Amino acid sequence: MLYLAENVHFAEVEDCGVLLDMRQDAYHFLDPRNCAAFVQALRAEATENDVSAACLAQRLLSRTRPQPQPQSHPAPARRASVFSALTTMRQTTRCHRKDGILACWAQSNRAPATKLRATGGIDHAVNAFLRAENLFDFGRSTDDCLLRSLSLQRYLRQAGYDSRHVIGVKIYPFNAHAWVEYADQPLLNDAEDIAPYTRILVG
Repeated sequence: MLYLAENVHFAEVEDCGVLLDMRQDAYHFLDPRNCAAFVQALRAEATENDVSAACLAQRLLSRTRPQPQPQSHPAPARRASVFSALTTMRQTTRCHRKDGILACWAQSNRAPATKLRATGGIDHAVNAFLRAENLFDFGRSTDDCLLRSLSLQRYLRQAGYDSRHVIGVKIYPFNAHAWVEYADQPLLNDAEDIAPYTRILVG
């Protein structure tokens, strides 16, 4: 039996497959034939094939089941404000530059702070984040959805909100997008903008 390797995620999209390797911050595309062979190998419906052998060599698949991730400690509680949003943006950008996407994702997806110190609700928290964006340079642009969404996720978790970070993919042409949801509603994104994306990772 084969398993997805630790920190590797998979989604089927229109008969094709997409693998997200968080360790390498890389996507791998499988055409319909290779996707079918990959899924068969995962479901133990076939012996190892050329596709699964290649994925084993790239450490996208493993012969041992990954161990469950330990429960993270709650995020440090911070009151939602422009200052705390700016602090979070700096922390997220620094973590991404120094430690890579996997560490940055883990930090942003810690359990929510146990004491909600935000006032004014989720709208107040998001508006403070938007004001902070006007004062911060992400290094590329605010269109960098990954750093932006990870910053928002980290900020909301520290404010005690049980938000979710989502990475989605689409093909023809291939594209990936990251966003944050709260109470099943996307934040800073319209529902129609994320509708074309198939979720590959939800934090």
